Amino acid sequence: MDFMKKAESLISQYSGCVGFSIRSLDGKEKYEYQQDHLFSSASVVKIFVLGCFLKMVEEGKRSLNAMLSLKEQDKVDGSGILLDMSEGMMLCTKDVAMLMIILSDNTATNMLIDYVGGVERVTEHLKTAGIVCSRVNRKISDDPESVAQSNFGDASPEELMIYLYKMEKGQILSPKGKTIFFDMLSRQHYKNLFTRYMPITDYYDTYEPDQVKVFNKTGFMDGIRTDAGKLEMGSGKTYIYSVMTNQCADITYSPDREADLFLALLGKIFYECVSE
Repeated sequence: MDFMKKAESLISQYSGCVGFSIRSLDGKEKYEYQQDHLFSSASVVKIFVLGCFLKMVEEGKRSLNAMLSLKEQDKVDGSGILLDMSEGMMLCTKDVAMLMIILSDNTATNMLIDYVGGVERVTEHLKTAGIVCSRVNRKISDDPESVAQSNFGDASPEELMIYLYKMEKGQILSPKGKTIFFDMLSRQHYKNLFTRYMPITDYYDTYEPDQVKVFNKTGFMDGIRTDAGKLEMGSGKTYIYSVMTNQCADITYSPDREADLFLALLGKIFYECVSE
């Protein structure tokens, strides 16, 4: 049984809405399911903020080493550590970006959005990259009224995959910028979704030939799980993937919540099928 048949069987037993787009870098394999559906993205669209920042660095409009001062009004609830740090703490912009990616730090995200010139600048970057539907709608907020008005971000699995595919192909950033981009994704701490049951390695591990190198960003909110990135297989193949789910009935935050396990099992059967 091939991957798509197994995936559709798994989806039929799942309570939420699912979409994915997976492509081999050589273009010979592509797996899609509701790939053009627009999902509430949660934090996975922070990769767009990172790409915008690095592009502006390349253009000489921003710097990797500018110093930003943490202000009390910058702080926002949710993932990350800067919420608990002291006001006045100084961070260079590269470190702010690193925190946004590897710990999905919400405060760091807002600081970087401000630094690049707001969500409008991120939108301009995406349009230049050919991304027309997916977007960052606003800064992250813990104000209920702001949260009710719009999602932090919206994205389709296809456009997320295309953005990362173009990034890997060198169509968005220079080789140096691309290296920084994927280096940050390789250090991302959350591997509990699509790559959970794969024999993965990451930046901090000793690489073994039969393992999978993962470069990714995840996102999670009530009933929402998202994961997108690059998989470098021990076989030498590379896959770009984006998997998204909204409206899961299980909105708990236990390690074995339904959405987490669903994406983990989806990743497991993908790995098993392409490794045969």
